[in-house]
Amino acid sequence: MKEKLFGGESTATDKAASLGFTDARILFFPVKSAKSVFGWVTCPTVIYKFARESNFENELIQSIEPNQVTQSSDLLIGGSNVVLEEFTIEVSKSEKLTQLMIKLSKVIYPSADDKYWRDKLKKDVVVLSDDDFRDFVMHSTEIVTRIRIDPETKTVAQGQLFKEEYLPEDTILYFVLISNPPPNSQLETEQCLDKFSETFNHKIVQLGGNATLGKGYFQLNKLEVTGNAQ
Repeated sequence: MKEKLFGGESTATDKAASLGFTDARILFFPVKSAKSVFGWVTCPTVIYKFARESNFENELIQSIEPNQVTQSSDLLIGGSNVVLEEFTIEVSKSEKLTQLMIKLSKVIYPSADDKYWRDKLKKDVVVLSDDDFRDFVMHSTEIVTRIRIDPETKTVAQGQLFKEEYLPEDTILYFVLISNPPPNSQLETEQCLDKFSETFNHKIVQLGGNATLGKGYFQLNKLEVTGNAQ
């Protein structure tokens, strides 16, 4: 089944994958806050792009504007400001954003065990301008300096001082999953999507390198949309 879904090699014939994946895109990015430890930031362009690709509550999303928080926001200081990193930003409360986050939080954190995070997402989101969002994402990632030890000399190997950049913990991303079984496949489109969902939905998965360092772990949750994307 794995080869049918993701492709692979069987005898001398390469098998095409029945599933395709877009790049994972940031939807909500965590930033240190003067209140509530951290808040999630996003921006209109990110929200609108998500709406276009998912058809999720377009009417609510189209009303989202910069410098908004939900009505029950825990991030407010002095009634109309939030402090993210060292920046103070004046914001207003939005009923439409509140409704959107209530709906989205149930999708992003569907399990009853995630009630704390679902409630936090409903209260701790800030919609910034596109430029402010870009700046936070560019400058608030985690940069780690690492070395490789030469096993013979027990010192740093020549030229092996390097840096790695990571998204901060609790970044929320989305990707579009497309099913397009090759002509010789016995699987139908819905079968491919159902099998992937059966295997990975609500599961914690590790992707990429540095697994032994605790990197690349994330939880997958399925959002039902129209068409062949999920």
